[in-house]
Amino acid sequence: MIKKTFVFLFAISIVLSATQPAAAGKKTFSENYNKVWDATMAVLEEKGLTEHPHGKIKGKKKKGKLSTPTYRYFKISSARPVVETQYRDSYVIKIKKIEVPVPKPAANEKAPEAEEVPAADVTLKPGDKAGDAAKPPEAPKVETITKVDVSIKRTFEIWNEEKREWGKANPKEHTVGYSEDYLMKAIQAKLSAKGPAGKVEQANLNITPPVFVE
Repeated sequence: MIKKTFVFLFAISIVLSATQPAAAGKKTFSENYNKVWDATMAVLEEKGLTEHPHGKIKGKKKKGKLSTPTYRYFKISSARPVVETQYRDSYVIKIKKIEVPVPKPAANEKAPEAEEVPAADVTLKPGDKAGDAAKPPEAPKVETITKVDVSIKRTFEIWNEEKREWGKANPKEHTVGYSEDYLMKAIQAKLSAKGPAGKVEQANLNITPPVFVE
């Protein structure tokens, strides 16, 4: 009974996790780790986030963590008088392998009926302790496959001229810079591209700052 209850609860947890929407700036890929890492680096380089006058990207492939330098840029609004708003942002990207359960058969496919498991023999043998009889049966082994999780965290700040300091702001309220979802979609597109990867041209953010409307 305990074993059947465990299997039922485990199955429910898988279903719930599969139906939950992915968090912003986070996605799981089926490609291998090396391919995901290379695609991420290619996107960051194309967007000018790996190297510019304010520093170079930091991180190691083995640790699966990348930290971009902080880039400062501005946006001029056509007002009277003209308003110049200054921004700066940086990104932390984490890439790691995860083990997920093997997908179950579709609902319309009839799964093989589970065999009735005989009740465990709780008869104490010489040398056994009294508590051994109350031990629950071992949990069934779950088959898993390896996937790769990518998470992107953006630190977005705006310059406060009155206080003469930088303050954190909600990037969703400002249509500037590269959002987490924008970079994630670029990584996905890079992984979906067919054929060998072409030469990556690094963007110069001093010439083309990341100010755009999605």
